[in-house]
Amino acid sequence: MKTRIAVCMTLTMLSIGFVSARGEATTEEKQIATASEWLALVDGGDYSKSWNEASAHFRGAVTEESWNASLTSGRQPLGKPVKRRIVKVETPSELPNAPDGSYAVLVFDAAFEHKSTAMEIVTLILEKDGKWRVIGYVIR
Repeated sequence: MKTRIAVCMTLTMLSIGFVSARGEATTEEKQIATASEWLALVDGGDYSKSWNEASAHFRGAVTEESWNASLTSGRQPLGKPVKRRIVKVETPSELPNAPDGSYAVLVFDAAFEHKSTAMEIVTLILEKDGKWRVIGYVIR
């Protein structure tokens, strides 16, 4: 009985050690998670929340009303996503018409109910609070 307890405790300690050794998610994993969570808002039609969750620069450049109208006319007709797969992540330090900073440009291969092939480009900026937020979104 003592052997079983010792084995269980050893296995528990080892598993805690592996989690600690793994540490936090990589920067790229955080970027992909941020973009994916934000895209889920758009997919669900929660355009106002996607605007609220975007970067300060984004919210300063686009009003919530025009964002909602843009997605209602441009994204909504595509229907629900059928597939979405990350194909590229780039990390430039500057972008046209945007302040210098740390960026991530994520390109997704996507398909929707009413559009069989598309590319979604989600651009993130690392804000002063240390969080990645959306600064741009394009469907091609």
